[in-house]
Amino acid sequence: MYQEYLHHLDEIEGRLKPLEAAIHLEATESERTPVIQALQTLKGVAEVIATSLVAEVGEFRRFRNPKQLMAYAGLVPSEYSSGVSRKQGRITESGNSHLRRVPRRGSMVLPIQTRY
Repeated sequence: MYQEYLHHLDEIEGRLKPLEAAIHLEATESERTPVIQALQTLKGVAEVIATSLVAEVGEFRRFRNPKQLMAYAGLVPSEYSSGVSRKQGRITESGNSHLRRVPRRGSMVLPIQTRY
């Protein structure tokens, strides 16, 4: 049974290598390379995460301010208001769900990298 698991892992790694090579090519030799490299300067943002962010957002300049980018990602609080009272609740999660998940992957890896 152990050998079967190892065989499955080898198959998965074999499928991942071409994908990782394509991501590396996009990150190093495309017109988006400067943006990808700039994102990689942030702690916890490696090549795959930076490339994913650029692929999901496209052109960052289309957002006039960070609020618009956060709204696009669905990372703005919901609001309950009536008359003069106003309460903010959970994030709306009404935007791009993949864009919301990408930074979480980096945050999961960050504690592991900083421990060693």
